[in-house]
Amino acid sequence: MSGGLSLGGTISPTFLLGGGTSGWTKSEGGATLTVGTLDLRARLYTSPKGGFFFTGGIGVGSISAGFGGISASETGFGLVLGLGNDFRIARSVSLTPYFNIIGVKTSNSDANVVQLGLSVTTH
Repeated sequence: MSGGLSLGGTISPTFLLGGGTSGWTKSEGGATLTVGTLDLRARLYTSPKGGFFFTGGIGVGSISAGFGGISASETGFGLVLGLGNDFRIARSVSLTPYFNIIGVKTSNSDANVVQLGLSVTTH
């Protein structure tokens, strides 16, 4: 399971700036691993009229693991890099397929996650 949320504002017709969060979790054999970020995020469109964009975020990342009632969590550096495309379905709404790479590095461990998803974007 993976997901995210970004909120922000338009700086120019091709540049958006805001905050975002991304997360991923997997449970298997009684163990659960969760990776997430809370970051300052930018989106750069390649054209004012086009929907293709690059995105990036930098901030705090966390890695959590649990098994049999025992859990541990660490925080550290978080990074998100990705790309996507807005396909308008209404005046101010787009369906946005995206591809993100999430990286988290703590003092004792690191994790890298790939997201491939579809979001709803409001403009």
